[in-house]
Amino acid sequence: MRRKNKLKNNKGVTLVEVLVATALLAVATTPILSALVSSARIEAKSRIRQETTSITQDVMEELKAESLETSFAALQTATEAYEFGGLTVQPTDISDVTISTADGVIMNTGYHAVISNVKDSYTIEITATLDDSYGDGGNGYEAFSSSGSKLAQNFRYRITVSLYRDGSDEAFSELTGTKLERKIISY
Repeated sequence: MRRKNKLKNNKGVTLVEVLVATALLAVATTPILSALVSSARIEAKSRIRQETTSITQDVMEELKAESLETSFAALQTATEAYEFGGLTVQPTDISDVTISTADGVIMNTGYHAVISNVKDSYTIEITATLDDSYGDGGNGYEAFSSSGSKLAQNFRYRITVSLYRDGSDEAFSELTGTKLERKIISY
């Protein structure tokens, strides 16, 4: 008999109680889920930023390791894929390569190149200009031997490596630097 009374008094959980518990659970978990989604977005953006920064740094290091003339001549005359700044560059992806000169200046005054299809979604623009504030109006500084004969002339270039996401006019990552180059002269 006692058992029957217990079963009669056991009403269970009402629908209202279930709805209130569900609402409380939703209110408690919504900020946590929002934080997780936000964290995933930030991590993805950070990963892309790190990758693009790494690409621009590798290209800048490549430009600083070789003479600018050698690097841009290789871009200008490429007939097959080759490594440039840690990237495999296809000749069909290279455009707008120019090497500028000026009267009275013994070094090239500027370099420019555009490389598209970098990692399938980026374009790199490289610009190097002769720094006319270095030395005598861009003519650099002269180096002489102990006997007074001119040996070399030093020049400084300002280099900018800009990485654009394909279809965008705003640089996603940009790195600037300077590079000294020496033109060997024997008098």
